[in-house]
Formats: sequence, structure tokens, C-alpha cells
Amino acid sequence: MSILESPIGERNEDLHMPEIDAAEGLVDIAEQFDSFNLGANSEAETNNSVEKDCLNFFNFLKDEIHKLDSRNADEEIAGHSNLITLEHLIDPWSNEPEVAASAFAHLLFLGTKGLVSLSQEEAYGTIQISIV
Repeated sequence: MSILESPIGERNEDLHMPEIDAAEGLVDIAEQFDSFNLGANSEAETNNSVEKDCLNFFNFLKDEIHKLDSRNADEEIAGHSNLITLEHLIDPWSNEPEVAASAFAHLLFLGTKGLVSLSQEEAYGTIQISIV
């Protein structure tokens, strides 16, 4: 099986996916990662690293909102303190797609923890972020 012309990154190459034999069932996920030789504490270490990265991102978010509130520069959200758009936070013209994806992942994590509120009025529309 292959995936042609992935919309992610506008790729034109074929991505070859492993075939799964329905008679054999799915391969255990843990078996797929055995080659990484992760230690016994790796899951806890990874969770701590993710939480630390998200805390750093949260502090960055608070700083950016504070700067925006001070400048009141974005007409779309002027007068709404504690609110910023994803496009204002991570400018798509000056950042790589990986940066935006990482920021979005952090926002989703922070949203599940109840630290930020995310809203989007329509599909592919502006994503608004506020600190709860």
C-alpha cells in the first residue's frame, strides 16, 4: 500500500506503508519500538520532558499575550485582553511548518490540562487562544 501526494508538506513522493495480514492480526506496538532500546524509566522521562516543554511554551504564550495586550496591535482581537490568534503567535511566513505543528501540539496538551481555551468558528478559520 502507498500514499500518493500527501497534502502534508505538499509531497509528491510515494510513502510505502507496511502491509498488515488480517489473519495474523496487528503487530504489538511495543515490538515496533524495541529497537530504540528505551530504558525502564523512559516513559516517565518522556512525560517529564513533554510537560517541561509545554510549561516553557505556556510561559512563551503568556509573554506573547502580554506583549500583544501592551501594544494592542492586532485589530481583530484589539480590546480583548488575554487573547491571541495562532497566526499572531506563530507567524506562518517566518516559521517552518514543524514549529507550527509543535506549537499546536503544545496548545492541545495545555487545553486538555485546562490551562488554555482554544476556539475556531469555522473549519480552517482563525484559531483563537486564551489563558484560562
